[in-house]
Amino acid sequence: MISPRAIAGLVLAIVLVAGAGLIPVTVLRVSSPGGEIATCASVRRGEAVTLVFRNSMFGGDVRETFEVAGDRSLLRTRVVTDNAASAEYYAWDGRVEPVADGFQVMVPLQAHAELTIRVDQVGRHRLRIGDREIALFPMVQGSAPARLHIAREPLISRLAGAFDPDGEC
Repeated sequence: MISPRAIAGLVLAIVLVAGAGLIPVTVLRVSSPGGEIATCASVRRGEAVTLVFRNSMFGGDVRETFEVAGDRSLLRTRVVTDNAASAEYYAWDGRVEPVADGFQVMVPLQAHAELTIRVDQVGRHRLRIGDREIALFPMVQGSAPARLHIAREPLISRLAGAFDPDGEC
């Protein structure tokens, strides 16, 4: 026979595990209306998320860096291009400075509740989060719009997603 103390301990353990599963975590979600693009990544407040894509007119990569803000927005902090022509194309007020990793477009900080981009094979869009890179362009045939936004989800949904055989969120 199981003692009342053991039952109480088991109930407490179950409650603690269930409660831990409800702890909210911050996630960057990327999706498209047609479902071609569906991915996500755990992120932390203050973490950098970089959208990388090829400039279709001048070539070279463009790197737009955003910071995950506490209000679930993405704060654009930096825009760097591989070449000066691309930088001049994106220049907010014409100010471009050469930097170690290319040409930095001097842009004001700008908060976005969400970003809408067009993902295609020309732009070869991908996301860099820390040392991870998520290629978005292989997910589409041709091109598709994609929405990037920050969400808060229960930890249990992230753990369940880790076992998703399709690798989607």
